[in-house]
Amino acid sequence: VSVGGPLDRAPGSRINGQEFKLPFIRGGWAGLWRFLFLLKLVSLGLLFLAVLLITALVPRRLSVIAAAFPSRWGMAILVGLIGYCVALAPAVILFCTIIGIPLALGLWFAAKGIKWLGLAAIFFLLGHTIGRNVFKRDLSHFAAVMGGFAVYAVMSLVPVFGAFLSPVMSVLALGIALLTRFGSEEGWRRTPTPQPPGAV
Repeated sequence: VSVGGPLDRAPGSRINGQEFKLPFIRGGWAGLWRFLFLLKLVSLGLLFLAVLLITALVPRRLSVIAAAFPSRWGMAILVGLIGYCVALAPAVILFCTIIGIPLALGLWFAAKGIKWLGLAAIFFLLGHTIGRNVFKRDLSHFAAVMGGFAVYAVMSLVPVFGAFLSPVMSVLALGIALLTRFGSEEGWRRTPTPQPPGAV
């Protein structure tokens, strides 16, 4: 039985039974790599559209998250890992039941949306830094986000390195978005409830 590639046979060898090939991807390993590369391009295309939409809808929130990232990236890693664990466990449990499948998909899309928000903010910070250091001027929100995305897209297509970059960026993005309460300026701080006049 040969799965995913050709069958290597020694000279003079003989198969007494049957030879069965299961080529999941045409072209063996080279075809598999081409297929994975195509999937990566599709994933980057969807991320581009999501980031473009987020930048158009909530540019102010991207600025808030980007401003918090340099001083809180360490905590963002921890919160991102916890966030993925918290989202993954209920999603798996819900997916095992027919009634819970819509809830599991909703939880998955919610985590995706929060991650995309964090990624857009990181792209904005990266593009803003490149604009100031390379072009000696401040880029607009769209230009900064697209510049940061372009750098990320190129780096994520590098073999091996890109495989590590994507999950690390996902954890950072989810963590920093959660830490800043999705870019809210007041964050998670609690404001005291106003007391009525004369209350003790």
